[in-house]
Amino acid sequence: MAKQLQDAYIVAASRTPIGKAPRGMFKNTRPYELLVHAIRSAVAQVPGLDWIELNEAFAAQSLAVIQDLGLDPSKINPLGGAIALGHPLGATGAIRASTVVHGLRRRNYKYGMVTMCVGTGMGAAGHHRASCKSGLAPSNERFAGLTGLRTVFYFLLSQQEYEEMTMDILVERADGVLTIAFNRADKKNAITAAMYQTMADALVEAQGDASVRAILILGSAGIFSAGNDLEDFMKTPPMGEDARVFQFLRAISSAEKPVVASVAGPAVGIGTTMLLHCDLVYAADSASFSLPFAQLGLCPEAASSLLLQRVGGYQAAAEKLLLGEAFDAAEAQRMGFVNRVVPAADVDAFAATQAVKLAALPASSLRVTKSLMKRASHQELQTQMSEEAVHFGKMLLAPEAREAFKAFFEMRKPNFRQFD
Repeated sequence: MAKQLQDAYIVAASRTPIGKAPRGMFKNTRPYELLVHAIRSAVAQVPGLDWIELNEAFAAQSLAVIQDLGLDPSKINPLGGAIALGHPLGATGAIRASTVVHGLRRRNYKYGMVTMCVGTGMGAAGHHRASCKSGLAPSNERFAGLTGLRTVFYFLLSQQEYEEMTMDILVERADGVLTIAFNRADKKNAITAAMYQTMADALVEAQGDASVRAILILGSAGIFSAGNDLEDFMKTPPMGEDARVFQFLRAISSAEKPVVASVAGPAVGIGTTMLLHCDLVYAADSASFSLPFAQLGLCPEAASSLLLQRVGGYQAAAEKLLLGEAFDAAEAQRMGFVNRVVPAADVDAFAATQAVKLAALPASSLRVTKSLMKRASHQELQTQMSEEAVHFGKMLLAPEAREAFKAFFEMRKPNFRQFD
C-alpha cells in the first residue's frame, strides 16, 4: 500500500447501508457481535487497513474484538477519548474526524478507521449524503454502519476542510525541530479541546520520529495563550483523565526530547503551567503570566501546585496560585521558570536558534541528560497531576465555578461570598 497520503480517509464499515437495515434486524444482538461484523466488514472492504482509532465508551470491548480478528495491535489507538460526542456529521463529529485525519497525515497512512458511539441518530445521516464528499470513497457505499450501539462509519475530508479544521495549531518540521505554534490570535490563542488534541498528537508523534530532535512551542501575533477557551471548555469539560487537555499535559510532561518555549504577550492559566514542563523558556519583555484558577473557582493543574513552589519557593508560588494576579517576565525569571528575557521583536527567532542548537547535539546525550534530571520526580509529578485532575473535575461542577463562568460571560465580578 502506498505510504503517500493522497486523500484523507476515515474508513468505515458494515455492508448494510444506513437507512436500509430491516426494522429490528439487530434486535437482541449484543454489541460484541455488531462490532465483529462492522470491523470485519471494514477490513474486507479495505485490505491493508493502516490505523484504527477507537473513540467510544467501551474501547476494551472493541479491543477484544480486534484481538479475535487477529488485527495488528500496534495499529490501534484505544485512547481516542471521544465518548458520545454527538452526530458524526455535526460539529463534534467533524472535530473528531479532523483530529484522526491529522494523525493519519502525520503517519503518511492512507486508510484508517474510526469508531464512535453515536446512538440511533446515525440513521438520519443516510438522508444527508450531500454532506459527505463523494467520488473518493473506496466503495459505492458512501455511508455504511450499524444503526445504534457502536457505529462504524467513514467520513471524507477535502484538503481545504482539513486545513480549516486544523489551522488553529500549526505543526511544522524543519532542521530537526518540530514547531507547534498557536494560530488563533483573534481569540488570543485561547485553547479548545481540538487544539489540545492536535498538540498532544504532535508531541506523541515527535517522540517516535527520529528526525525530530527538539520541540519548539510558539505563540502568534504577540500573544502566547489566553488559556482555555471558556466557551469550548463549558461545552466539552475535561471530566476524566482521558480528556484531551490531560492527554496534552501527559504528553508534554513525559516528552523525552528537549522542549523550548517562546512566550510573548499574555500567558494565562495553562498558558503558564505548560511552561513548567518545558526545558528552556524564553520570554519577551512584553510577556505577562497569570494563574487565575482560584478566581474561577478551580484549582491548579499540570502539577503546578508542586512544580511552581519547587522552582520559586512556597511563598512566591502561593501568591501566584492563591491570588491569581498577573506578573511580568522579569518576575517569572526571578522565580526560575523563565531562562532569559528577550526583546519582543527577537524572542521567537532567539528561541528557534536555541532549538536548532539542541537539534545539532547528540540526541542520546540530550535524552539521557533530561531523563537523569527528571526521573526522580517523574512519578511524584504524575501523581500530583492526577490528584489535581480529580479535584479540578469536581470543582468544575461546583457552584463557585458556575458563578465564575457566568460572571465572565456577563462581564461582571463574581459574587463568591454567597458560598461557604
